[in-house]
Amino acid sequence: MQWGLGVNMDNERLLGLSEEFGEFLLSLQTLYHDALAGFAILYQRLVEYQTGLKACLSDPEVGSVEFQDKCLIGYKELCGEDFSVASESGSMLQGDVKKRTQRNGRNEIEMGRACVVIAYAYWDAYLHKEFDKALGFVGKSARKKLNDRIHNYFWEDMCRLRNAILHEKGRATKEFAEMRILTWFSQGESLDLDFEKMKVIFDHLVDFRNWLGIISIPRYSPRFPSGYQSPKGIEGRSSG
Repeated sequence: MQWGLGVNMDNERLLGLSEEFGEFLLSLQTLYHDALAGFAILYQRLVEYQTGLKACLSDPEVGSVEFQDKCLIGYKELCGEDFSVASESGSMLQGDVKKRTQRNGRNEIEMGRACVVIAYAYWDAYLHKEFDKALGFVGKSARKKLNDRIHNYFWEDMCRLRNAILHEKGRATKEFAEMRILTWFSQGESLDLDFEKMKVIFDHLVDFRNWLGIISIPRYSPRFPSGYQSPKGIEGRSSG
């Protein structure tokens, strides 16, 4: 299959954008992984802290997990360093810490949402415009021609996710019925972007990065390598 992308493509720039996007993705992925690892470590340390305290106390009620969950603790007790950025946030209920740091807890969900917002901001503010220019489509009328040739459902879905996260208190809107790729949520549902869903999103981001590299092949009508399939969510009109 050939993609009718025009003769004014800047192949070198497309390859550069692929590499830049790859570096951005690596930074975003490590941020996400480091955060989840940190949540898991914090959760485990609190469990170990409670277990150790329970073993030291003679009163089984005071040493119970239920009782300790209602007690306060600070980051210094768990990490050896005070990470508080506001004086009133220095002490936390142990039960609250466990709820937000456990697998699929609030921290994991919010970290996934943050990554979606960051990724879409990179696309919307920078990559999209540079991508259009590298393909030789500059200006509103030219960009409309490009949109007629290439339809990227993934970034449209990401836009809907981003808008709902920032403007709808993290709940799906009626526009989610138009989702083509990230079809997990119905109107009114909480956008709980857990680890499994973020794996799918990161896979699509990496696929798009790879696709940028593929279409940078220096030909007027780039031909995908034998056996290569364009990423799910990108549709193009063949040039014949």
